[in-house]
Amino acid sequence: MGTWADAQNIVISGANFGAKTVPAPAIWDDFDHVGAAYDVGDPVAVADGWEIASPTSSYNSTATRTGSTKHVRSTWDGTSQAFGFGYAHGATLSPLYVTFWIKQDWTSSEEGGSADQCKWFRIWHDSHAEDPVFTGIMQWATASADPPSWANNLRRENSSYESISSFTDPVDNTWFRMEFYLVESSPLTTANGTVFAWHQIGGEGNTFTKELNHTDIAFNTVGGTNHLEEVWFSDYGRYLVQTLDLDDIYIDDTQQRVEIGDNETWANCTHREIQIPSAWADGEITITVNAGSIANLLDGNHYLFVIDSNGNVSPGSPLVEGGAVTGTVIPGGCTESKIVSGGKTVVVTVSGTTFVATFGDNNAVTTAFIQGFDSAQAEAGGWDAKMITAGALTHAAVTRTDANTATVILPAVGTYQITSAETITLTIPATSTEADDAIVATPDFVISAEYIGAENVSATYDANGPAVTYNANGPAITAP
Repeated sequence: MGTWADAQNIVISGANFGAKTVPAPAIWDDFDHVGAAYDVGDPVAVADGWEIASPTSSYNSTATRTGSTKHVRSTWDGTSQAFGFGYAHGATLSPLYVTFWIKQDWTSSEEGGSADQCKWFRIWHDSHAEDPVFTGIMQWATASADPPSWANNLRRENSSYESISSFTDPVDNTWFRMEFYLVESSPLTTANGTVFAWHQIGGEGNTFTKELNHTDIAFNTVGGTNHLEEVWFSDYGRYLVQTLDLDDIYIDDTQQRVEIGDNETWANCTHREIQIPSAWADGEITITVNAGSIANLLDGNHYLFVIDSNGNVSPGSPLVEGGAVTGTVIPGGCTESKIVSGGKTVVVTVSGTTFVATFGDNNAVTTAFIQGFDSAQAEAGGWDAKMITAGALTHAAVTRTDANTATVILPAVGTYQITSAETITLTIPATSTEADDAIVATPDFVISAEYIGAENVSATYDANGPAVTYNANGPAITAP
């Protein structure tokens, strides 16, 4: 598996991941580079696969995302400026998946007229020369609608544009994530193209809303022959005064990807970070962990998702392997007499991993599991001595109910006898599951003492008064 920490390699095992010919994305950049070429104020580096316009966007360290040291900032000063940076694929980029984090800080519109606009995400044909096929986001500012409203436009025939729908305007000066997925028409003039887009309305901490959901788009590119090839950011602006920050840009020719989210249900995630694959097979994926702005990957609240080429999302798998103890030993605890008579159940459920196939057989794997039950006490007639050391609990009591569940039916132990309650903790050894480490299952279970000892028939009671002696053959009260 590996260690869940930023920049570490993790191997994900499973099934039906599908094939991905090129495991890595077409381009990925978190902009947290070090070195002279990446100083704050330097232009986006061509060496990292970007093309740049003049003037271009530059590295910035002001108001970064949590966990980030730098992002890319574009600044408009109220004049007409065409600048930015982009990725040129060199071939048709369809399907096309793009995701990034964005924050805008809008100041004002210099003219306050319909010409005030910013086209900061556009998809072009070859050479960034023809009109763009898709203007993913266009901001429009008018005298009556400041700050700018967000719209998007699709290139149509005869150099015309048509808005296919609009986005909910973002919260100013707030980081949020966006995703786009496009598939060209086939043939280009047929109304069967796809345009999807997801937007964290209200900013990070909110769920994702699918605001573009079109499968009937005719891209109708110039002459019906030009294709999606280049993705550009901060591409053009005029008469607006604002800054636009971008971070963690990921571009690929498929929706296949791996993500970490903050909820076991994909639709309920309010924070997701994309992961960077380096190897991809149907049953195994290797990723480099991108923690992004997740402060603690091991807090028990984060889950792994694998998305296939059709956009289908796997169930969330917890990053932290865990074990839960249920069964009849838990409700109200367990008593000493129930251990003596036997039959109580301990149900152990693991998450984030599975029990090995041979678990429950008469082998070292099951023996190690049994020995993982440990009492916090050490009475001569207690759990450790009678159930474990004396061998009362054997593999015959253990069943692998399914890949995630084990059921233990406690045997009758007639010699079990304790004078105070015992607390039993289960540590599931690494050999019992596919996990790399042992798992401490929760909660503990408690066995209450019932034994009060043999009857004392010769005890004498003296409370600063006459001695009272109890005799089994009848009371004999002797006065002084």
